[in-house]
Amino acid sequence: MIESADLDTLHALRTELPTYLAAQHAKPQGLTGGEHTEPDPARILHAIDRARLDHLPRKQAAALRARLDLDALEPGLRETLAGLRREVDGTADQHAALQPAA
Repeated sequence: MIESADLDTLHALRTELPTYLAAQHAKPQGLTGGEHTEPDPARILHAIDRARLDHLPRKQAAALRARLDLDALEPGLRETLAGLRREVDGTADQHAALQPAA
C-alpha cells in the first residue's frame, strides 16, 4: 500500500497511523505489570517517510532525506556523547574508555 500511495495518502498515513495503532493496541482494562507494551510505529513511519521522498519537491525531499539520515545516526551519536560525558565527569569505566573501533 505504501509503495503505490500518492502523497496525500502518505501524509494521511503519517499523521493518523500512530493514533490508530495506539487505539488498536490500547492496554486492556485490568492488565497489570509488563504484560502489555505499546506498539512502536517507528519502522512503518520510516517507510512512509522514505516513500514520501519520491513525491516531494526537490528541496523538501532533500530536507526529509537529511532528517532520515540523521535519525539513523542518532542512537550511535547519543551513546558516543554519553561516553564522552562520563569521560569528562570522571565516571567512565577506565577499562572501557574510548577505544578505537576494530
